[in-house]
Amino acid sequence: MKKLCCILFSLATLHATYAQSQQLSYYDTLTLGGLQQVIAVNGNPNGPVLLFLHGGPGESRIPEMEKVTGLLREKFCVVMWDQRETGLTLQLNASPVPPSLPVVAEDAYSLVEQLKKKFNKNKIYLLGESWGCLVGFRLAADHPESIAALMVVCPVVDQQRSERHALDTIKAWATANNNQTALAELSGVAVPFKHPDDLYYARKWMNQLSGRPFPEKDSIRIKAYLREWNKTWMKPWNEATAVPLSKSVKKLKMPVYFFLGGKDLQTNAVYSKAYFNKLKAPEKKVYWFKNDGHLLMYTSAAEVQKIILNEVLPDVFRFRR
Repeated sequence: MKKLCCILFSLATLHATYAQSQQLSYYDTLTLGGLQQVIAVNGNPNGPVLLFLHGGPGESRIPEMEKVTGLLREKFCVVMWDQRETGLTLQLNASPVPPSLPVVAEDAYSLVEQLKKKFNKNKIYLLGESWGCLVGFRLAADHPESIAALMVVCPVVDQQRSERHALDTIKAWATANNNQTALAELSGVAVPFKHPDDLYYARKWMNQLSGRPFPEKDSIRIKAYLREWNKTWMKPWNEATAVPLSKSVKKLKMPVYFFLGGKDLQTNAVYSKAYFNKLKAPEKKVYWFKNDGHLLMYTSAAEVQKIILNEVLPDVFRFRR
């Protein structure tokens, strides 16, 4: 019996090692909306396909893909995608048209249809973060036949209201603490943001209040980044967040899962929960991370992935049966 157990253990180990060695790991370039766009494919070649929709807009998650999706690769074939004017796609070619939520959502739909064909799937799982949630909601609402489930982390739900609330909260804190520097720097900031420095000061003091202050040595670099970001993304960002999701997406036809940070001032978790309560879907659940802020997908990446693997995936399987 002992010998048989050793043989079985060795076979199981060999099978696990072989399965791991067969995992996909490559980059590819696809034509989406007439533009060459880059994806990174990693994980289980026989598993359901999960498309990660990064935030920003304009902020690639491919450099952190091991941290934010590494565990998911056990059961999913994970596709990371650099949207137009972002990361590896931008290095390859610039967008011939100004980016916008409708344009990126159409790119996403084209990508989903190509992934369905490439991996012989009827539906694709979506995992969106921040701005990526706007893309995910648009895609899920317009093309429900192609989406197995929508998972959103710190979603952009009612952003301009959220920004105003955050600004009021920060000013109240600055007043209570007689922080004249904060009050002076925030005095000209209005929502929606019109200038990159408005966004910089709003985020600077939001992070200060949340206990994650910008390092002083990085202030020049961050300002420069936001001024460059402003040229491409401020206009489409303001346009995309002008209308709350409660008015544009009231019903979805697939399971929906919210992951919210209780200390998220940037995309206010209270507003997201209120939208979750009103949203009609055949199956929906919310997971609350009370000590996390807007970077939930990074600070609690392992916990989010474990919930997806152990709770969301079996839940969707039951729903689809």
